[in-house]
Amino acid sequence: MTSEPGAVSAVFGQYGQRPVPVAVSAGAEEPATQGTRYINLLTEWSQTEESRGERLRYTRQYSLLCDRRTVLRTLPPGHCCPVQGELLSAQSASGSLKAVVREASSKGPGRQFLEVGLGF
Repeated sequence: MTSEPGAVSAVFGQYGQRPVPVAVSAGAEEPATQGTRYINLLTEWSQTEESRGERLRYTRQYSLLCDRRTVLRTLPPGHCCPVQGELLSAQSASGSLKAVVREASSKGPGRQFLEVGLGF
């Protein structure tokens, strides 16, 4: 094992760019056919962008087709949505709505805005 700065930086650069799961929330179950149901998972990920010296955060939605006890199939994941500038977020009790407080850096220091929408 080495402690040389160049070697440590190279290892961090190699592994630090991989996405890391940060959080997951399950949405409301939706009935499907023949006793099955869909469960939507909203995941949040973090990834280092070494060239810009930033940590990127984004969300991605997954849909699972389940019976009573088993995941039968995972549908292709949805698009990635960036969550930069997000200060606080919360999902509604039903899982259908999400509220996000964001920092509005283009509007001057200390300005924030609230977004409420369908699981964005």
